[in-house]
Amino acid sequence: MKPSGLLRFARSHRRTAALGGPLGLVVALAVVWLVLAVPMPAPNPVGSARASGALLSACPTLNLTTPICHVFTVFLENLNEPWVMAHGPFERYLAQKYAFAGDFYSIEHYSFPAYTAATSGVANNYQHVLKLRNVVDLLNNHTPSLSWNAFMQGMPYACDQNHSAMYRAAHNPFVYYADIWGNQSYCQSHDLGFQAWSHDVAINQTPTYGFFSPNITNECWASNITVCDTFLRHWMSPLLNDSFFQSSVFFLTYDEGSSNSTLGANGTKGGGHVYTAAISPYACAGYTSTYNYTHYNLLTTTEWLLGLNSTGNANDSWALHPPMKDLFCFPPGWPLAPGPLTRDAAADGTPLLELPVRPGR
Repeated sequence: MKPSGLLRFARSHRRTAALGGPLGLVVALAVVWLVLAVPMPAPNPVGSARASGALLSACPTLNLTTPICHVFTVFLENLNEPWVMAHGPFERYLAQKYAFAGDFYSIEHYSFPAYTAATSGVANNYQHVLKLRNVVDLLNNHTPSLSWNAFMQGMPYACDQNHSAMYRAAHNPFVYYADIWGNQSYCQSHDLGFQAWSHDVAINQTPTYGFFSPNITNECWASNITVCDTFLRHWMSPLLNDSFFQSSVFFLTYDEGSSNSTLGANGTKGGGHVYTAAISPYACAGYTSTYNYTHYNLLTTTEWLLGLNSTGNANDSWALHPPMKDLFCFPPGWPLAPGPLTRDAAADGTPLLELPVRPGR
């Protein structure tokens, strides 16, 4: 066992005293001065916030309009927001430490519509291959193209469209988009298991956009808030202290509330009031938004943060479902004015409007 600081000092003091006379006293006093003068390093709290500073980007070659280089969406299942806040201590901690969308609503019941809404702007409740433009198209058409991966815990094989013991394909929207599913080699290199995420983190090559669906136990689909909150604490805590987090945001959301909840945004009928938090060094610390948001707003927020165009689908609209800008507090000078955006075409070939990035909060 290494000796304590005081014990090491005492031993050192005995050695210097052995020098005898005034010289030993001078050396001893110098050691005391050094111990008191050198400050101890400050502890690093989980996900400590970045201080406002110079206008720098951690990823200047990606041509992004905000200092966020990585947008990660984590989906959980089937719980109302009040229940999560009351019985999920880690999720309550995240909501209170970072930025919380306090009036976030699921669009409708059943899982699949929330997943497609957040990735395409269409709430589709029929599981089949969909010819819809989606967030992956926007990432590929960005200049330069931006990296992405979907990470499905418990999925037996890459790009798997079959349900299995711990995996629900309905919680994996990317295997239902025609332009991804129709190119199997492409799908199998991007729609992966959680072990691929662990590898990316280990080599410091996390994608620009990541989508996470834990297995059916850890996402609360086949368990309870205690199980999935404990999973999140063990899984996320190390990530929030990793270097990549300093230029990232994790959106933690639920697909829908309990089956008897029909609350929707702005007094409409929907899939329930659900927990959604923006976890980032750039989130407004301790802020709770009172704006009504849905998973459509989650998509437009992703577009805003990464400087993407719109899919052109009806509810991928900044006018109808604006980005959740109030959740973010960027340093002065951000977000940047956008450069020329690539003009994309909608599914029918109609050019899309080039959307300006509006000033942030």
